[in-house]
Amino acid sequence: MLCTTNIWIKIQKCAIPHKNLYFLPTFVPENSSQETKKMALSETLYGKTPEQLAAVCAELGMPRFAAKQLARWIYAKHVEDPMRMSDIAAAHRAKLAERFRPAFTPPARITESADGTKKNLYRIARKGTTIPHENVGKFGASMVVLKPAAPGTGVIAGGAVRAVVEAAGIKDIRTKCLRSNNPNNVVAAAFEGLKSMRGPEEVARIRGKSVEEIVG
Repeated sequence: MLCTTNIWIKIQKCAIPHKNLYFLPTFVPENSSQETKKMALSETLYGKTPEQLAAVCAELGMPRFAAKQLARWIYAKHVEDPMRMSDIAAAHRAKLAERFRPAFTPPARITESADGTKKNLYRIARKGTTIPHENVGKFGASMVVLKPAAPGTGVIAGGAVRAVVEAAGIKDIRTKCLRSNNPNNVVAAAFEGLKSMRGPEEVARIRGKSVEEIVG
C-alpha cells in the first residue's frame, strides 16, 4: 500500500545496536534532487554499535566518553540530530552534523503534477486488514500507539489518526494517542509509526533468512 505525504519525517526507531542487526541498503529514486541523493547516500549514526560510535569519536577528535553520550541520545532518547545533543560540545555537534545524516525513510515513488507539486509515496506494511506488529510513532511531543486487531474490529482511533490509517487501507486497528494532542503532530506521529513498520518479507531480507523461518 502506498501512502503520500509532502514532508520528510525522520524515523525514530527504538532499537539497540547489535552485531547481528542488519539494515536494508538505501533506495534513492532516480528522479530525486541532487541534494536528496547526497543525503540518502551519506552515512547515518543510527545502527552503529558502541564500538563503531567510539571509532567515530576518535576519528573526529572527540573524547572517549562521547561515544556513551551518542548511544544514549540515539537509542535511549531517540534523538538522531547531532545539533539537539545538548551535552556534547557545540564544535563536536557541528562535525557530526556535517558528516552524518538522519536515517530518513526514502519514498517508494515520487510523483509530480503539471503545476510542479511533488508527492512522496511511501509503502506501508500490512497483514491482511491490519498491521503486522505493534508500533509507536513519535513526532514532536506526540506519540501514537498502533496495535494489530482481529478482523471485524474496525478502526479504533480518533479523528486525526483515523484519517491516516484509513488512507493507508487499514480496516482493523487499535490506536491510542499519548502526550500532546496537537492534531498536526498526531497525524505526523501516526504516519511515522506506519512508515517504520516492517513486514515478514522485509525482515527476512534484512536477516538473510526465508519468510518461513521468520514467521515460524
